[in-house]
Amino acid sequence: MLTSAMLVVSNTSPLSNLAILGRLDLLREQLGSVTIPPGVRTELSRHPNACAKRALEKALEDRWLRVVPLAGAVPTDLALALDMGEAEALALALETKASLVLLDESAARLKARQLGLSHTGVLGVLRQACHAGRISSPKAEILRWPSSVGPKPVVMPLLRSLLAFDDVVAIDMTLLTEFAPLVTPWKAGSDMANTYTQIYLQVVFAVQGRQNLIRPERREELQQYMTGIVTRQGQKLIAIHCMPDHTHLLIGLKPNTSLSDLVGDIKTGSTNHINENQWVLGRFSWQEGFGAFSYSHSQLGGVIQYIHDQVNHHARNTFRQEYLAFLKKYEIPHDERYIFKPLDEE
Repeated sequence: MLTSAMLVVSNTSPLSNLAILGRLDLLREQLGSVTIPPGVRTELSRHPNACAKRALEKALEDRWLRVVPLAGAVPTDLALALDMGEAEALALALETKASLVLLDESAARLKARQLGLSHTGVLGVLRQACHAGRISSPKAEILRWPSSVGPKPVVMPLLRSLLAFDDVVAIDMTLLTEFAPLVTPWKAGSDMANTYTQIYLQVVFAVQGRQNLIRPERREELQQYMTGIVTRQGQKLIAIHCMPDHTHLLIGLKPNTSLSDLVGDIKTGSTNHINENQWVLGRFSWQEGFGAFSYSHSQLGGVIQYIHDQVNHHARNTFRQEYLAFLKKYEIPHDERYIFKPLDEE
């Protein structure tokens, strides 16, 4: 039973999906208020649907949806297992001892159960509203999903992962049967059968001319923007740190995407974001090329710590020294004369 006395933390997708359906009112009625971490706030601010974005901004203005920063860093196990928004939401739920977490993704729900956190999602909210007589049925609400937004994502991850129950509101077989026609069948080639991979890459690239153009006050927003690009490509961003003149990313790469294409999308998208928001005088651009270095799963903890500790590391070494050390460590042939040249040498 959902009650307004609960302390509730939400990930991005339940808020996003309810906003698209025009039913954030149900969430407010059932819970009173909802808390989100800064990463979720950033993702919501980039909502592609104008009406949904306005509804979410109104919820923040009315203060029933509120942002609470994390007191500490996201635990490494969460950062490795989940996307950044999901990891922040679960970390905040643990810190605040939340009564409930709003999640729709199966991987995040599984992690929540492992951590002893109660969770529900869009279906749970709709089911509760149906019991209270506020809507006729969850199916009727889902059918209101605007076709212009794309396929209905609320139901598919739940049914496909065979989640036959919700920690807070039971989803019985009648409800599963009711939603079954709404699920898009698996398409041949959408996943590679019997393919199992474990590819972890640290990607490094520099600002054009190694100029210090990424200001500290813009770092968090830029990191969240890059995270969104990686996530939308179906890849996992494990760690990220944008220094003033270069960026480090640790990515769990699936084999359905070319690394060069992914890095190209990250650089193009972030360049456009910086220029459209006029963060620098003139035109911002990343230097051509990038470095990519592979790791085993057992090495990830050290790599994550290294990326998060970039400020201290560069108090002792320049970016050029760091980059050359990577190339030498991995025995990658290179010509030092052409390694991320400063502006006055181009």
